[in-house]
Amino acid sequence: EVATIIRTDGYSLLRRSQTPSMSHGVHPRGTAATSNADTSPPVILLDTLGELSACWGLAEIAFVGGSLSTRGGQNMLEPCAAGAAVVVGPNTWNFRHAVELLTGAGGLAVVPSADELAATIRRLLTDSLAAERMRHASREAIQLQQGATGLTVELLVSSLPTLLDCTEGQRAAA
Repeated sequence: EVATIIRTDGYSLLRRSQTPSMSHGVHPRGTAATSNADTSPPVILLDTLGELSACWGLAEIAFVGGSLSTRGGQNMLEPCAAGAAVVVGPNTWNFRHAVELLTGAGGLAVVPSADELAATIRRLLTDSLAAERMRHASREAIQLQQGATGLTVELLVSSLPTLLDCTEGQRAAA
């Protein structure tokens, strides 16, 4: 159904399921379109499962699905970290902390409806400065959150002598 809409609207179409070379590092713009042969790049339809995260780096603007329905949104951190200006719907209860972090930083647009989604994407396409500000703000917010693994390891290593002393004392008492 989506492929039909893309073609009906006059866009070139590249279906992921019909281009196995994309998984071998070939940039999709180097692959022939399956529809009209205009000079603009094709719309890439990811009609496969499990590959979206590998493609976020191709997007300048991204809408994260599920958030306009009651289902709840998908992970918006991946496209933000990959450098896309990200738009979500209002139903992001399952990513509440991420949404608060990113909207607070100015790196995420939350829209209430499909009509507002279209208007926001149109604005981001025509206002490249606003889109770049969103991309920068979201990447910065995500970078400030990184490092938890290193901090956890440091905390565990610094606690080892105390833990070892407790273990030695328990063995001696037994």
